[in-house]
Amino acid sequence: MVDSVPLTLTFAKLAINNGVKIIEDCHVKEILTEKQRAGQYDRVTSAVTSQGNIKCDVFINCTGLVGAEFLKFSLKSLI
Repeated sequence: MVDSVPLTLTFAKLAINNGVKIIEDCHVKEILTEKQRAGQYDRVTSAVTSQGNIKCDVFINCTGLVGAEFLKFSLKSLI
């Protein structure tokens, strides 16, 4: 069994040590994507947030149980 809080903090510390910028208290309004080749999923390029647009090479949805609802709301381009 693993305690999720220390595990999450360890992941965050390792990420920061490897150049990741973690942004907190920032509300996502929309996820922007671009089309890929046929047969591939769209690629997330940036997020429109309460702190402005944030470009990204990698997007990780950490919303937990509400993850599917969050994506349905924020991926307007797919609706």
